[in-house]
Amino acid sequence: SFSCSQRAVRVKFYRNGDKYFTGLLYPLNFSRYKDFETLLKDLSSSNFCDKRIMPFGVRTIFTLSGIKITSVNQMEEGESYVCSSSNLFVPMDYINQTCNPKW
Repeated sequence: SFSCSQRAVRVKFYRNGDKYFTGLLYPLNFSRYKDFETLLKDLSSSNFCDKRIMPFGVRTIFTLSGIKITSVNQMEEGESYVCSSSNLFVPMDYINQTCNPKW
């Protein structure tokens, strides 16, 4: 949980349903992201946001169990989250992703 003494936490973001993406470590600064929409916009405009996976940018963030996050105050140090363009969560083993494309 969030405390006033915490200025930043490190979290990991995955792309909803992307079995080839191993995650993005992200320093989440609470003073920068007081507004949840700012975080969504920053993630949407970064290289993390693959338009083939998230065509409408990052609109929703879920816990690994599919619970919708609505505030940065819900995010905790060392935890992982799933970003999506929709409200539909794709359940899969995001952390132990070892699937590599065979080109």
